[in-house]
Amino acid sequence: MMTHTMRPWMLVLAAGLIVWAGTLHNSFHYDDVHSVVDNIHLRITSFAAITQAIPTYLTDPGTFSIDADKGMYRPLLVTSFALNHLAGTWLGVGGYDVVGFHVVNLALHVGCALLVMWLTGLLGGSRRAGLLAGVLFVLHPVASEPVNYISSRSESLSVLFYLLGVCLYLRAESGNRRWLWGAWLAMAAGLLSKSTTITLPAALLLLDLFVLCRGDLRRLGRRLLHRHLGGWVVAGVYLAIISGNGWLGRSVAQEVRGPWEQALTQMKGAVYYIMLLATPVRQSVEPQFAEQTHFSVEVAGPLLLLLSMVVAAFWLARSACWRALFLLCWACLHLLPTLVVPLNVLVNERRAYGPMAILCVGAGILLASLGMRQQRRVLAWAGCLVLSLLSIERSQTWADEFSLWEDTVRKAPLMSRAHLYLGNAHKDAALHTQDVATRSRHWQAASESYATAYERARDLDLQLRALNNRGGVHFALYSEKRAGGNTRRDLDVAEQLFRTAVEKSPDYADAIINLGSTVLEAARWAKTRQARQDLLRQSIIFYERALQVRPNHYQAHSNLGVANQDLGHLEAAERHYRQALYLHPGDWLTLKNLASVLLLLADRDLASDTDEAARQRLVEAHRMVQRALRLNPAVANGRQVLEAIESRLRTLKERD
Repeated sequence: MMTHTMRPWMLVLAAGLIVWAGTLHNSFHYDDVHSVVDNIHLRITSFAAITQAIPTYLTDPGTFSIDADKGMYRPLLVTSFALNHLAGTWLGVGGYDVVGFHVVNLALHVGCALLVMWLTGLLGGSRRAGLLAGVLFVLHPVASEPVNYISSRSESLSVLFYLLGVCLYLRAESGNRRWLWGAWLAMAAGLLSKSTTITLPAALLLLDLFVLCRGDLRRLGRRLLHRHLGGWVVAGVYLAIISGNGWLGRSVAQEVRGPWEQALTQMKGAVYYIMLLATPVRQSVEPQFAEQTHFSVEVAGPLLLLLSMVVAAFWLARSACWRALFLLCWACLHLLPTLVVPLNVLVNERRAYGPMAILCVGAGILLASLGMRQQRRVLAWAGCLVLSLLSIERSQTWADEFSLWEDTVRKAPLMSRAHLYLGNAHKDAALHTQDVATRSRHWQAASESYATAYERARDLDLQLRALNNRGGVHFALYSEKRAGGNTRRDLDVAEQLFRTAVEKSPDYADAIINLGSTVLEAARWAKTRQARQDLLRQSIIFYERALQVRPNHYQAHSNLGVANQDLGHLEAAERHYRQALYLHPGDWLTLKNLASVLLLLADRDLASDTDEAARQRLVEAHRMVQRALRLNPAVANGRQVLEAIESRLRTLKERD
């Protein structure tokens, strides 16, 4: 039988599982591709391998992503992704089964909710206050991004250890220093998940000053050495590590915006987070939010609101409302790193996750102090129902790329990134569609989205991606029309877009690869064998140049396979196709192309009467082309390659 003490905890657990259960089959999204799906550093298939990989995660920020230039020092987060891959492999559902990743994200969110309950009690709140705080946190729609977006696990994982550190610090008031050591270990784990945990020592200092010492500076001074030194040592060691591995230097060296522009922009940002927490009704993965470069009426309102918060803090101090003062200051402190440090993304929902946990503690204590008469109980249940419905609705938006980015474009039509990713959704749909008319509509929509993304882009990265992807649309249209005697118009448009991207950024690997592909296509128009071979060798130069910039670019290896196959260098083609599949095992086009090369090699074996070698190649080719067709039934020439392989296998059987 459930005890009276356990009932609130089980209610919060049940509420979280019921409201967020619908997220388990939602897809991977945008940054998940480079940090999870394509990240070769996560492909762990045994417990022995994970023990060997962890030291690398702890020392190399590059393991965070397949792209070294997107590396971040978050080794505990990377380890959690690798363990997800290991568990999926061990269970036989595949290392990238999205359900397993969502289960962990949901478990972390529920864990944070339970810690919110514990913290409420440790700060003097009643059992009812803890229940209210936990339910409010676990149901709040702001949690939709950390629950639904796999890469946002960094937020929930770091907040989990952040809250745990504060709880253990408060438990150490009992006199047992083991709790204090636990707080420092929790802080270290939080820092290894996300760098925003760096504010924890300052938060504990505020906790000591306002709650434990009740504003008595002398008492705080006597506690500094034995109660706080450990936290600052952990922070110092962390800073030394990220300085030593180069991640801190690279992060600081990026010039995003000046201090004045950052201050003005984040004045608006602070108000955005307040409104998001208070009225989470128009959430967007890419809010319509612009950089502020000068003081204006648009900044005056947020400035007055922030000044009023400062006045409120002074009033709380004069009124000796120490607990409320601590929670207000702590919420601001938790958000401070993202407000002060200039980042490419101006604002996003997940940054409010930690402050939400803190404010839910205060809200739970406040609501419990008001009593729970019949009318208030009805209002409380109604509030929970509204939050639940908003969270469920928001999770449905995260179901796939179309639902997510169509919603974002509708709510933030001026944001370039929203149009870029909606274009990607249309592009992927076109590549997986067999119906010609439907495919044409998707290509048209993708081209329009990329054009809009380019027009509205304010930074070079988005401009480059929009140009390159729009060129990719025209290249795909050319490839589809080539068999019907296409006049090369789409190919010429694609080449011009790729060249523009390379002119803007000579080291932009994606556009360099695509330029190589236009040269490869030109080879197929060549009138002499020598001209064709010269153009194929030129395309190889482009692909190798791209690999110098990004050594792990699977598409460069895949296209090198195509060029070598056209040159008749079948062994080299096979080698590059296999490397491309190692980097991206689910690339259906490379699977089909490798199957076609194995078919050609098998034909050579059959001609030289080495039947067993031919059989082995054909069996592998058959397996690969079948997998390619399962991944994408519309893969070009897939059925023809499959029929040719099956024909050769029948020939071998007749020989036997």
